[in-house]
Amino acid sequence: QTQVKKGGQTTMELSLQTNLTPRQMTILNTIHSNPRITRKELAEILAVNESAIQKHLKALVDAGRLKRIGTFKGKWVIVKRKKFKL
Repeated sequence: QTQVKKGGQTTMELSLQTNLTPRQMTILNTIHSNPRITRKELAEILAVNESAIQKHLKALVDAGRLKRIGTFKGKWVIVKRKKFKL
């Protein structure tokens, strides 16, 4: 993932080589913009069921790409991947 400045705002670009689905990349970008977003808000923004969002969030957590800090008033934290030189 890299940080890119666009029009004065910083957005996150995720490499397509990360084995993430397009929906998961969209979820991470949305969380990057608002770490305190709820599952319900994500579902409304992406026009999918909350259960679908929960499935994607679980996959991202299981893959080590995302973690939750706190509960009801918590926030999401995107785990940055380390780059290795070969």
